[in-house]
Amino acid sequence: MEKMKNLATRLSLTFVILGVSLFCPAQNLPQLNMIIHDSAATQGYYFLIPYTNQPPYIYDHTQLILDHFGRIIFSRPFPTVGNPNATIDFKLQPNGQMSYFNTNRSKFFIMDSSFVVVDSIDCVHDYRTDQHDLQITADNHYLLFSTETRIMNLTSYHYFGVNHTQPGGANAEVFGVVIQEFDSDKDLIWEWKGHDHYQFSDVDPIWLSNPNKVDWTHANAVERDIDGNIMVSLRHFNEITKIDYATGNILWRLGGKQNQFNFPNDPVRFTGQHDIRRVSDSSISLFDNGQYSTPRMSRALEYPLN
Repeated sequence: MEKMKNLATRLSLTFVILGVSLFCPAQNLPQLNMIIHDSAATQGYYFLIPYTNQPPYIYDHTQLILDHFGRIIFSRPFPTVGNPNATIDFKLQPNGQMSYFNTNRSKFFIMDSSFVVVDSIDCVHDYRTDQHDLQITADNHYLLFSTETRIMNLTSYHYFGVNHTQPGGANAEVFGVVIQEFDSDKDLIWEWKGHDHYQFSDVDPIWLSNPNKVDWTHANAVERDIDGNIMVSLRHFNEITKIDYATGNILWRLGGKQNQFNFPNDPVRFTGQHDIRRVSDSSISLFDNGQYSTPRMSRALEYPLN
């Protein structure tokens, strides 16, 4: 009971009214193996949804909250077969609400502290909402993103095929990031399009294969910085971009082909990164997938920016 009280206080979740059934161990889950290197330093709670995106699809999309020792203290399955509620990106927002993306309805749903859905949000202007990220800011604004398709002649770019040496299509569909911000009334107040600010050659060809349908920027995280400007993670550029909120111009580019920073303590450099976040006045964090790094590794990184 004490652990439940602590969790309710820390996360503002009123577990006590939910009943016992939600705390039963989840079924049909992959084995979770935790290695604790320093139990005294371990703290907080973990929101996750384990699933596989390759056959056989044997795991339900189950919302999980783990305590700081990796023990399941909340679970709720969303079976994916024939169920309109398959879910990903389950997380706690800075305002104490929780959110998740419904893959069949293509929108984010927002829950209160008793896990009841109280709101939802998606992109406008006929843009399909991207599943990767929703950020509810301190002023109860919403940051999310989509992709815009433009037709481009890519025959001069030999980035495609198995060896990334084949030319692109003459009428290729190129998918570029669109960021949208909504106010607390869910009115669109700001929009930014990657197609207007990047060159096609900024992409790392290692991520490309199909010459006619090109997942170009593949944005996967958005963050409002402490100065009010916007940071976005572009997986297929291996880049974090900072955008001037007032003008839409690019302020700086971290990583990728257009990198403007030195990495004195990190000769490996991040690739395919996720989850750009501001963690202090002077530093940011990100998760380096490291899919094409040498040696291959995944890392949680924090960089002081100068």
